[in-house]
Amino acid sequence: MKTLLKFLVFIHARLPLSVNRFLGRCYGRFIYYFSARLKHTTEKNLSVCFPEWDAANLHRLTKESCRHTGMAIAESLWIWGRKPSSVFKKISVVGQELIDDALSSGAGVILTGLHMGCWELITNWSGQYYSSYGFYRSLKKSSLDGVIKRGRSQTGAHLIAATRSNVKVIIDALKQPNVFIVLADQEPKRGSGVYAPFFGRPAYTMTLPYQLAKKTGARILGFDILRTEAGWTLTISDISHLAHCETKEQFAVELNLIFAQIIGKNIAQFEWSYKRFKTPFDGNYDFYQ
Repeated sequence: MKTLLKFLVFIHARLPLSVNRFLGRCYGRFIYYFSARLKHTTEKNLSVCFPEWDAANLHRLTKESCRHTGMAIAESLWIWGRKPSSVFKKISVVGQELIDDALSSGAGVILTGLHMGCWELITNWSGQYYSSYGFYRSLKKSSLDGVIKRGRSQTGAHLIAATRSNVKVIIDALKQPNVFIVLADQEPKRGSGVYAPFFGRPAYTMTLPYQLAKKTGARILGFDILRTEAGWTLTISDISHLAHCETKEQFAVELNLIFAQIIGKNIAQFEWSYKRFKTPFDGNYDFYQ
């Protein structure tokens, strides 16, 4: 598997971005027609989050979402094998001054976003300009870890294992003008979150950004990276008010509302194939069956 991944990175990195996206759409069609689990999860999530859609609209968005999943795979392979300088030429950035202002004041920055568009870009982009940290969750196939981790940290971002013991490392880093990147749209480990509505349905939601901000005084900023015809648009947004929520529950509610607004920019670019409700509040553990 490691040899195959290296070969795919080698091939994709030598093709233009437009060709990679064409291949990505082919991967997406394969997912739609041959990966029953990913397709079913995507369709289930969309049907629950948008119950007002009719069957035709649900079918169209499921298919489109699978295409974007395929493009995200192809783009990741492309990014991991190319020089960061050539990748960054394809990125249009809005709101970078929010990070600069926070760091210049001596505060750390918690940069939080979701698995949408080309989220693989964020650690390399941040590492290019700032002293950056991020959690890394090891894969079940550990032989692939080295290739992926190296691809995500080409510009020097510090990627560390997502364990409770390493939270102390992040706390220390955020007491200085460093950036910590966390994608907070997926379900955390038990004891690390609270239930809050996500498109109207309770979802177990990460509270780590809130807890870190309370402990360190770091500023919470949001990001999203949407796919455009020319490349990608990276948008940094000021969501620092989330640090002033009175409870973790209030934070989770407001964070999910912000994520819903971002998803609304382009619904198909969000990663709907993830089991966002895999530990449901109502105990319905056959939700994705």
